[in-house]
Amino acid sequence: MKSYHSLFVVIEGPSGSGKSTLNSAVSQALEKSNLNILSTREPTDNFNRNLENTSSGEMLYAAFIRDRMWHVINEIKPALVQGSIVVCDRYIPSTLTYQCLEGMDFDKVYSENEKFPKPDLVIYLDVNESVLSRRLDERSELTRFENRDFRNKEINQYKIVMEKLSQKGWAILTIDNDNVSLKDNVQTIVSIIEDIQHQKIVLRS
Repeated sequence: MKSYHSLFVVIEGPSGSGKSTLNSAVSQALEKSNLNILSTREPTDNFNRNLENTSSGEMLYAAFIRDRMWHVINEIKPALVQGSIVVCDRYIPSTLTYQCLEGMDFDKVYSENEKFPKPDLVIYLDVNESVLSRRLDERSELTRFENRDFRNKEINQYKIVMEKLSQKGWAILTIDNDNVSLKDNVQTIVSIIEDIQHQKIVLRS
């Protein structure tokens, strides 16, 4: 493997927008370029998924934060220290979206997450509500955050969160993951990641 400067990329979007599929495809494409990759996600496999249906508000938020703390300490930071590119499915923007929908204050949640590493790039997947519904209806089991009544609220809140994060200086790339092919989106994202990687190398050399 070649030695590169670390990069932290987060893929975000409503449930059913294709985050996991894109994460896998982008990570595989980067690995073919002999880059060190950590493909990961939140919540992690350590998280009790039943909590999404049995808990809410501050209690669920606290569980997500504990999971993120473990994730950052044990997986994300070590990979970044080693110079890897971390590609993560869901991160702080998801927390801001869902916890704000449950009545929590954006600024409070944001300030409490500032202790965690800030992504170099957030990729937001823009997908039509009807497409999301079709994809989610194909799933055998849904959480309360994936039901049909929640969908428009989720989409609208995500856009509010992305705008607020952009105003705070976060690098956000919105891509059409509805009408554009997976292959084309992967090529676009890999090209942007390579450009950011090159800029980091130049700045740090």
